[in-house]
Amino acid sequence: MDDIFDKIDPQRMRHLLRLLSGHSFGQVLITDTDPARLHAAIDGLALESRFFHLDHTGITREKAQRTVAR
Repeated sequence: MDDIFDKIDPQRMRHLLRLLSGHSFGQVLITDTDPARLHAAIDGLALESRFFHLDHTGITREKAQRTVAR
């Protein structure tokens, strides 16, 4: 999903993330221009996440990996 959270309100964003964290979906890639918004949105949800930063120099992976037990 490309920058979807810029287009919906925070309540719908959390609802969408809850749906995506269910067993019906596999790997989901989400892009966002506001990393803080995405971090806040997944806080407390039962899912595993990895964050990457893409800019003109390439792709870097954030060192912190968040896993919340289901």
